[in-house]
Amino acid sequence: MTEVCRWSIRQAMIAFALLVMVSGLLSLGVFGLVDDPSQALNPKNPVVLMAMIVATMFGMGASLVYGFKVAGRSAFRLGPVDLEYLVFAAALTLPVLGFGHAWTWAIEAMGVQVQPQTFVRGMFETPSTQAVVVAVVYGVFGAAILEELLFRGFIQPPFVSHFGPVAGVLLAAFVFGLVHASDPFAVIPTMVIGAVAGWLRHKTGGLGASMLFHGLNNAFALILTALA
Repeated sequence: MTEVCRWSIRQAMIAFALLVMVSGLLSLGVFGLVDDPSQALNPKNPVVLMAMIVATMFGMGASLVYGFKVAGRSAFRLGPVDLEYLVFAAALTLPVLGFGHAWTWAIEAMGVQVQPQTFVRGMFETPSTQAVVVAVVYGVFGAAILEELLFRGFIQPPFVSHFGPVAGVLLAAFVFGLVHASDPFAVIPTMVIGAVAGWLRHKTGGLGASMLFHGLNNAFALILTALA
């Protein structure tokens, strides 16, 4: 039986809106940080890349503060997580990465060139070693932790409570995909990542397994992109 969630879908979407608004408004500040306004949208510019990370972190922070006030600490617990689910979470990175590459091949087979996500492209093209280090640490650890806390910890539970496990996890994964709408070709693969992480969250009752899966997926994706 699906556990009844103490907070609502409306409150979950308020958290999502906070993420979009805060990170979006802070991103506009990039125009005041670069000498050439045309560089404000160039992710390989170290200032722009760092600003993207800071804006996202503040947006996530604002959403999580709201989520903590609404749901309390219990929504963000890591466990309990059995060893078998941690192993399963690690193993699931392989088919998910395989889907991502198959998706890219299918799009390119139709004559459309698929570029890496803006953040990833900037990470590999920026001339700043410091920016690369910060971006890698955020991409592997920061994104996995913050996104799981927000999307699987706070946003997913009311969807599951209202619509049931399958529809609830998929709807939350759809919302997760919308965050990456600035890179249209990344939306579907991101939804798949969200669905797998959401399933792990639902089955284990905690965020430990989904964080492990998310972090490993990001790490392997960066390694494969670097080797491509």
